[in-house]
Amino acid sequence: MSGAAPSDTQNTHPPGRRCGAMQVHRRLLTEDAAYSVAREAIENRAFFYEYGRESTARTGVTHIPVVVHVVHETAAQNVGDAQIVSQLEVLNRDFRGTNPDVGNVPAQWSELAADTRVAFHLATRDPAGAPTSGITRTRSTGGFDTDDRVKFTASGGHDAWPSDRYLNMWVCPLRGGLLGYAQFPGGPPATDGVVITSTAFGVHGTATAPFDLGRTATHEVGHWLNLFHIWGDDGTGCSGSDFVGDTPNQAGPNTGTPAFPHMTCDNGGGGDMFMNFMDYTDDAAMFLFTKGQATRIDATLDGVRASFTTLAPETVPSPTPVITEAVGAGRTGIAAREDAFGGGRHLLFLHGRSQQGRDPRSLRQAWAAGLNHGLTRAGLTPVDPAQAWFPYYGDTLAQALEAAPARSFAEVAAEPAPSAAPASAPARALYEELIAEAAARSGMPPEEETAAQEGLRDSLGSALVGLLQRRLSWVAARTGVDDLVIARIFRDVAAYLADRRVRDAVLDEVLRTVPPGGELVLVSHSLGTVVAMDLITRLPPAVRVNLLVTAGSPLGMDSVHGRLLTGGPRLPEGVERWFNAWCPHDAVAIGCPLAAHWTGHPAEFVAPNSSDRAHDIEEYLAHPDVARAVGTRLAAHPTPA
Repeated sequence: MSGAAPSDTQNTHPPGRRCGAMQVHRRLLTEDAAYSVAREAIENRAFFYEYGRESTARTGVTHIPVVVHVVHETAAQNVGDAQIVSQLEVLNRDFRGTNPDVGNVPAQWSELAADTRVAFHLATRDPAGAPTSGITRTRSTGGFDTDDRVKFTASGGHDAWPSDRYLNMWVCPLRGGLLGYAQFPGGPPATDGVVITSTAFGVHGTATAPFDLGRTATHEVGHWLNLFHIWGDDGTGCSGSDFVGDTPNQAGPNTGTPAFPHMTCDNGGGGDMFMNFMDYTDDAAMFLFTKGQATRIDATLDGVRASFTTLAPETVPSPTPVITEAVGAGRTGIAAREDAFGGGRHLLFLHGRSQQGRDPRSLRQAWAAGLNHGLTRAGLTPVDPAQAWFPYYGDTLAQALEAAPARSFAEVAAEPAPSAAPASAPARALYEELIAEAAARSGMPPEEETAAQEGLRDSLGSALVGLLQRRLSWVAARTGVDDLVIARIFRDVAAYLADRRVRDAVLDEVLRTVPPGGELVLVSHSLGTVVAMDLITRLPPAVRVNLLVTAGSPLGMDSVHGRLLTGGPRLPEGVERWFNAWCPHDAVAIGCPLAAHWTGHPAEFVAPNSSDRAHDIEEYLAHPDVARAVGTRLAAHPTPA
């Protein structure tokens, strides 16, 4: 965050967590007599469950459709589909007790860690039954507070979807350091749901430390399922209660990352259970729901929120997968389910660079979420992420680059954009060629190059170094992308094209996760579009490429298409259709459009991506023109072999 003082419309983090759920609860108790009556009945049921007078009737896992209403003033607050998917993944892990950090629960409480048997997925049908991505986006002005204005279109927010069928989740800028708030069960349907500030939502994008692990939503959804703060909201006294028997009494909220044990209220033993999701600690310090809390959730889902346990099966799609292993463990490509698109047609996503250390399931979810957003806008049926093949080569590429021979100090010091240039001489030469071509295509005049050459000479021969940096800076200034980011993109493209070892390693890894036959809709992005051209020539003979989609591609650059295995700018045989999407602000797509370079050139779409997300694949796929190209081919009947 910048050093400038934030305006009222910006998100600001407090020194510790701040939740507005109890403020809303007390307001409704004062203003709404029906709420008071409903709350009494809800707590009576919870009491019976707590003391074993009643037991839960629900079986298995309750799947809850979620609609995320993104209400934003700035482009940064308009959180991306991938960030939304990441938040649902956190919710699924936390509520199923499969979050990797649950292993950090102190030994005396480890047996209390609970699977609440609740899972969450983005809705696939809107209230009228039409296909939906489960995401709405609303441009607004001004920040919001606990007054519920964000929940109504008339006041600059977005109206709730029926609260007996959807968990409404509003993501917006909140004032005064408020991270979020929820409405407890029993309140007005028009305001039922949770609200999260856009800087405490999901695990990347706008999420800001120390609230960048998605636990604000876990905390607020806990309230939505009738869990109170663990200390009982009595200030800093010891007389309050969260009405859960297995959570120790404590004097007040814990913040930050406390050291274990922390004793208050003569709670002895382990002291405060500050790692509970319903305390106020930082995201990294909370990782536990107890069995007693799960019992309260049972009472809620058997009672006031029972509609979610009886949803018709056709309204409950395959949920967002629960990731049961630590993120990054066993990272390999993932195949589509066997019956996807009738078994004769396949959808394959081929990612770009800088994906090392990422979870392929999460990446596939993000791509599918972006595509579903576009399919919904195009009036087409969304896809289940499990219907897509997702080869993963992120770790393989990173390892191949790291295995390069060491360079001298002089070589490293002479690099434009430090540590970006590839190691091998052929790759470095191509890297410099790519930067020069990018600068020329973005309009860098010859006199700029002359000035660099004349003014930057020393014993290391840094006229060239200065010229490359000048070119990078020129491209960065005209695309809004950091020059180091551009340098690293060109480094990876150059290493793939000029270093056979890197190229073979990537292709071998990708080929491990491709369908053995049938018609293929191949959707590729960034470096993945270059890999795709190679992949097409190596696919099994029984695979026919019905549609190739390239997005944010460098294939228009002479330095790229002249070095492909396909023998230059000529589409490989066996590709029936080609669709290319590019954005003028996307530094990687600077050689587009492709029509002037490629024989059998593609249909092309100029994507009006926002400048801060010009290269994002989710942004490309969310455009109805791009999604329509994919969706219509997936819906068509496969051609007989």
